Amino acid sequence: IPRSRSGMRSSALRSPTRALVRTLFTSEQAPLYATHVPLSPVARALLSAGAAVGALASPARADLVATLGETTGRAAFERMRERMKSSETGRKLLRERPLLNSSVLEHCGSLPEGTFGRSYASFMKRRGFDADARPPVRFVDDEELAYVAFRVRQVHDLWHVLFGCGTNALGELALKAFEFSHTGLPMAFLSVAGAQVRLSRYQRRRLFTEYVPWALLAGRRAVDLVPIAYEDHMHRDLASLRQQWRITPAPPGTEHR
Repeated sequence: IPRSRSGMRSSALRSPTRALVRTLFTSEQAPLYATHVPLSPVARALLSAGAAVGALASPARADLVATLGETTGRAAFERMRERMKSSETGRKLLRERPLLNSSVLEHCGSLPEGTFGRSYASFMKRRGFDADARPPVRFVDDEELAYVAFRVRQVHDLWHVLFGCGTNALGELALKAFEFSHTGLPMAFLSVAGAQVRLSRYQRRRLFTEYVPWALLAGRRAVDLVPIAYEDHMHRDLASLRQQWRITPAPPGTEHR
C-alpha cells in the first residue's frame, strides 16, 4: 500500500530531528574508565543545571552534589592535578591511586585515642557513615582527573576532622566555603550560595560573619592539603598534625550534628 505524501513528509522530518537530537545529546567518545559516562556539551550543561536545582532542593543528596562537582569542576581538577604533580607524594598518589575505604577505616578504629586515625574513625562511627559509600566519578572526561575528583571527595570527611567541622548545616557549609577557598571548586561555592537560603536568619548571619571569613583565612593559611598521603599519617597525634599543616580550627558551633 503506497504511503501518503503527508506520511512521507512526516518520516522525512523525523529523520533529521533524530539526527539533531543525537548530535546534541550524545557523545561519540568511548568510555575512558569503568564508570565513565561521556556527555555532549549540551547534555553536560543540562545535567549540571539539573544537578544544581536538585542539590539546592535536597542538599543531602550526595549523588547530585557529586554530579554538580564533576560537570563544573574540570579546571579546578586540572589545577589540583598540577599541584599533586609538583610534589613526590602527590606524584605517588597519582601513580598508585590509593582509596580511603572501609579497610583504612577499620585500621583507624584500632589506633590509640588522640590520633588522627582514631578521631576519623570516631567521626564516621558516630554518624553512621560508610567509607565505601561515596558515589563513583562518572562525568569527568579524563581517567587521571577522575581519580583527583574522587580523592577530593574522599578526603572531605578527613577535613571535617582536621578543622573540627560538624555535620550540621553550618558545619557542612563552613567546610564547603573552605573547600572553595582551598581548591577553587565551583561546586563548593554554589553549595554555599544556594544552601544558605535554607538557613535561619541567625544561622545565615553566623555563616557570613564568622564561618566564611574563617574559611578564607584557613584556606590561605593551611599547607596544600590536596597532595597529602593521609593514609601515612593516621597513627600521628591529631594536635601535632594540625600544627604542622597550619590548620585553623573552625569557630565553635558546628561540632554537633
